[in-house]
Amino acid sequence: LLLAAWAKAAQVPFHTWLPDAMEGPTPISAYLHAAAMVKAGVFLMARSVSSGWAMPVEVGMVMGAMAVLTLFIALTYYFVQDDLKRLLAYSTIAHLGYVLLGISLGALGSTVGFRGGVLHIICHGFAKATLFLCVGAIAYVTGSRSISALGGLAKTMPLTAAAFFVGVLAATGVPPFACFWSKFMILSGAVQLGGAIGPVLLVLVLLESLIAFSWMVYVGQKVFFGERTPVACVNSDPPPAMSGVLVALMIGCLLAPAVGIPLVQWIGR
Repeated sequence: LLLAAWAKAAQVPFHTWLPDAMEGPTPISAYLHAAAMVKAGVFLMARSVSSGWAMPVEVGMVMGAMAVLTLFIALTYYFVQDDLKRLLAYSTIAHLGYVLLGISLGALGSTVGFRGGVLHIICHGFAKATLFLCVGAIAYVTGSRSISALGGLAKTMPLTAAAFFVGVLAATGVPPFACFWSKFMILSGAVQLGGAIGPVLLVLVLLESLIAFSWMVYVGQKVFFGERTPVACVNSDPPPAMSGVLVALMIGCLLAPAVGIPLVQWIGR
């Protein structure tokens, strides 16, 4: 079951399929690759742990170690991507690692860490859907997803620019946005276990979050505030039907924890 979950959730060493799946339409990427399909693998592990199965401690430790390894391997791919959707695909791989890290803490006895992992399913769904649909809006208006070909879009696409940076803040865990709360619970669960695991995970997760935040802000600055390129000579944000979805998702990036935290509090009771 763990091998199946790793493959479904695109975890190392089964991670190579997800970036190639970015050839699909952006709404499909936002739904299947951010919120639904890839989450089936981590949901399988969450159900396995929460349903009272006697998961061996060794399996929980392997799950957690592979989750941390996936975080940093996915992070290294950020720096060589020129396609915005492929960049977000590797970010999704890393965030699925966060979920499995929280679930592994649950297998090791931390209810708080487990709740954080489950909460991350909800919070990441809103954050990453926002980012994917921003990329879809950019491609719809400019015809390009190339980071190197885009620049200066904030002047003509202010709403898309705002949504992109809200998505970045939510995905990287900047308070008060969505993934801050789930990451905080995961780290609290690690510290709750005691021993050396808490400080080590604290340093590793904060390091990954800081590097991911810095790179995503750099990409956002290049695409929206850099020197204006010929491809970026567009007139406005996308049509109201698309812009309205971005507004709704921005609100979700703030309110997702308010919905998710009461739900996950029932886990383990």
